This record gives sequence, C-alpha cells and structure tokens, in this order.
Amino acid sequence: MANTTPYLETVRRVCLLNNVGVCYLLSDSNSEFVYLYFDLGTQQIRSFCLELESWCGMKFKIFNDDSNTETIKLIKTKGERIYPL
Repeated sequence: MANTTPYLETVRRVCLLNNVGVCYLLSDSNSEFVYLYFDLGTQQIRSFCLELESWCGMKFKIFNDDSNTETIKLIKTKGERIYPL
C-alpha cells in the first residue's frame, strides 16, 4: 500500500491541528506502511494515527522521541521533512 505517498498537504494540516512542531515522512515501496516521525507525546500517537489513516486512506507507523532511535535516524535521513515547510 505504501507504493504511493500520501497527499502531503493533508498530513501537514493534520500536524497543524495537533500542534506538531516537526514531522518527517518516509514512504518505502517495500513496506505496507508509511513511516512518520513527529514530536508529540506518546499518549497522542493513537489518535493522531487514526486521524491520518482516515484522511489519507493509508496505513501509518508513527514514531516520536520515545521510539527506537535507529528507526528515527532512518526516517530523518532517508525521509523527507514535510512540516514545517
């Protein structure tokens, strides 16, 4: 499913509505998920993920500062910073 990239403006708007400071996106064609890193608290991950999936029609794996640091480094280096512009 992640053969395509979600509409970035939709992701940016959801980030804005949830007071996200920074967001990186990694869309890997070998994975069924789109990977996102953002700087929100762990308690907000579930609702943020559900909102994104409903707006974009794709599956997301979301990481924050409490997640695996190797995965975060991968997302930041191979991914794209989409928010803020």
